[in-house]
Amino acid sequence: MQLAVKGMVPDTVIGRKAMTRLRVYRDANHNNAAQNPQPYEL
Repeated sequence: MQLAVKGMVPDTVIGRKAMTRLRVYRDANHNNAAQNPQPYEL
């Protein structure tokens, strides 16, 4: 997955900085949570 994303990001200073912020996990267990999303009725 990381290699696929790297192929889509431009090879510039901004692209290299973006790759340092990329986090790839093996499964759904991780410590990064959503920002308390609320359901919205239409």
